[in-house]
Amino acid sequence: MTSPQGNRASRREAARAQARSSKKLTKAAAALGAVLAIGTGVAAPAMGAEFNAGQIAENGYATTDNIITITDNLGRTQIALLAPLKSVLPEGWVPAVTSSKNSTSEPLTILEIVSEATGMLVAVPDTSHVPGVGGNSVLGALDQGNALIQQAYLGLQLVDPLFSLTNIAGPAASAGADLTVANGPIIAANAKALAEKAWNGRPIKQQADLIDPTKFLSSLAGVGSGSKTTDSWTGTVDWPALGVSGSNWITQNRLTMDPLTAAGLKDTVLQAYGPLQPLEVAKGSEQCTRKALGICYSRTWDAEKDASGATVYEIAYDPNSALAKALSHFDDFDFQGLSIITREIGTAYSLPLDGSAGSLVGLTQVIIPGGEGRPDQVLTVPIMAGGITSPGQLFTAGGKFSPGIVTNGAQSVQSVLGSRSSSFAIPELGVGLDKTSLLQSYYIGPDGMLINSGVTVALLKLADGVTLPVVYSLGSLNVGPYGIGYSGPSFFGIGLPGFQLGTTPPDADLSLAGVNLGELDPALLDLGQLGSLFGGANSLVSLDPALVFAALGIEVPEFLSEAELPGFLSDLDLPDPIEVVRRIEAFLSPLYTEHVTPTASQISKALADAATNLVNSGSNAVRSASTSLAEATGEIADAVGNSGSASTTSHATGRHALDETSYVGKHRNDDPAPPVPTLAPAQSGSTYTPGEGAGGSTGGDPTSSGVTGSGESASGSTGSTTGGGDGASSGSTAATGGDTSGSTGSGSTGGSTGTTGGSDSASATTGSGTSTGGSASGGGTSGGSASSDD
Repeated sequence: MTSPQGNRASRREAARAQARSSKKLTKAAAALGAVLAIGTGVAAPAMGAEFNAGQIAENGYATTDNIITITDNLGRTQIALLAPLKSVLPEGWVPAVTSSKNSTSEPLTILEIVSEATGMLVAVPDTSHVPGVGGNSVLGALDQGNALIQQAYLGLQLVDPLFSLTNIAGPAASAGADLTVANGPIIAANAKALAEKAWNGRPIKQQADLIDPTKFLSSLAGVGSGSKTTDSWTGTVDWPALGVSGSNWITQNRLTMDPLTAAGLKDTVLQAYGPLQPLEVAKGSEQCTRKALGICYSRTWDAEKDASGATVYEIAYDPNSALAKALSHFDDFDFQGLSIITREIGTAYSLPLDGSAGSLVGLTQVIIPGGEGRPDQVLTVPIMAGGITSPGQLFTAGGKFSPGIVTNGAQSVQSVLGSRSSSFAIPELGVGLDKTSLLQSYYIGPDGMLINSGVTVALLKLADGVTLPVVYSLGSLNVGPYGIGYSGPSFFGIGLPGFQLGTTPPDADLSLAGVNLGELDPALLDLGQLGSLFGGANSLVSLDPALVFAALGIEVPEFLSEAELPGFLSDLDLPDPIEVVRRIEAFLSPLYTEHVTPTASQISKALADAATNLVNSGSNAVRSASTSLAEATGEIADAVGNSGSASTTSHATGRHALDETSYVGKHRNDDPAPPVPTLAPAQSGSTYTPGEGAGGSTGGDPTSSGVTGSGESASGSTGSTTGGGDGASSGSTAATGGDTSGSTGSGSTGGSTGTTGGSDSASATTGSGTSTGGSASGGGTSGGSASSDD
């Protein structure tokens, strides 16, 4: 039997062993965190990388402009490459392609900016060309309403910066009042100087300028200006052979309101006035020239002279100081400007047998610069849509997704009011499914991730014309170093509570204008208790089925209106599963917080730092790469276009034919310069037409009565000379190379625009010799002709 002392010793040893094991585990976890932090190149707790939201948005704008240029360059290249095929393939086999790129920019006044901003924010991206999107009128109205709320919230973000412009009224009124009375001291100073000059002759170099208050008002009339820039590309495709036609487009608009700061305002006013001339009078002292009874009644001014003997002047009054003092009222004014960007990339195609396809990727973005020491505020509403109606209209499928209003923190990205819709239909069978999910939200940051699936309303259309509505939610999930949780799914508002180990990400702020939607009075939306937007331990999406049926215009089934939750758990004397979950939470949550959170938070922070740096540098890299690609594709398009603009000519064939090498000027690189031809009279009724080729000299006119003649050496291509015929034919200038047949004894003109090509005809004793002239490109217009009698 073990003694009590032995038991105590055993317990102490076991405790020490457990402590050592715990220390080893802690060290191992810390080492893992350090390795991951080093692996990402960031020290976990020390780094403070932050998203440069304004620069990322600017890079996105520039990248899209580059994509427009790249797409146009590829379109021009495609057009040039397809052009030669149209002449050799049957009509309709080669697609007809167009490409058009446009860019406009116009200055705007502040009132025009407000009008344009309203139009851009009210306009929801049009997805009507996308099959399968917004099929059901009720669900389409819900989705459209959600999109309008998103756009309206963006507009609310502009109220404060635009309203701040009205703050200029107070400082402007104060400055204007100061400038109005500032002329009093100026007039008094000028009058004093004139009086002194009359009294003692003190010289006046110049009087002080007066301040015109109307210049101040007119200079402020132009403040608050901006501009609107539109860049676009449009391309079309028509391919009759496949029965496909459609259009593609990329459009980007940017409305910019220029910054207006105190320094900028002052500069605007000062430029309107220009430098004001100060009052300058001579330096020196007054001297008495005549006295009577101790009273000086005649004075003169003894002016100070410089080394050259010129009078030295000094400033007696500077009106610029009065102007500066008046403008100091603007010292606290600061408007950093704003930008609104809309962007669309879309396609719309017609397919054979009444099929169609379409897509749209777009966004609306508001950028409010933060100014000195404050981060930029960027709010974005993206949208993605795509759909297809199969040839023969066998089925239609489509969908649209918007994450909602996307904003960012220092290292986090969050969105609210997200939506997702999709549809599928088989018209011949009369069946289909339409569904729309609303109130989706997302968050990802160094403290974890939150995903809320929102509320989904689905309409299942059956073959017999019956439409079955379904309302459900897939719940919400949160995962992070501080906890893991899930809010269970629900069906017609009836669901199970979720669970939560630890806590949800503490920095997640899924709110609109500082008001969490979960705290709104349910009566405001009449949708029942919405609960927390991102889902928490006790958060359930709860919708009254009767409300859904009423909204859809469907009579409520009796079994649903009278349904009650059964109390079978208590009847069967089973344990409450919800209570079991709560006990598990109470047991595991402290363990998670104590053992997982310390190390996991370091790892998560290191990953967040690395991801933030990657996003910042990645946006710069993508912008730079797109710029280089735009330049490269432009060079390719220009090169292909230039080569394609030259006319295609027939290559020489036959035993007298030249090879396909182009020769300029001389017949060969090592040939001497060609002689000026001596034109022989045409024989056998042949006519000679001089060529009008540009860029080549006139070839010789050798005469030869041999079997093969000597004309071949005199024919050329691409700026070559005109070949001569045999003794029975005369050389003639050809535009792109004649094709002369010796079998008939007469040359025929061939080719199109080009430089001086060769044309020859060699006549043998039988008159059957054949030779085709070289091909060339240039400015020639006339082909040669020759004839030869056997």
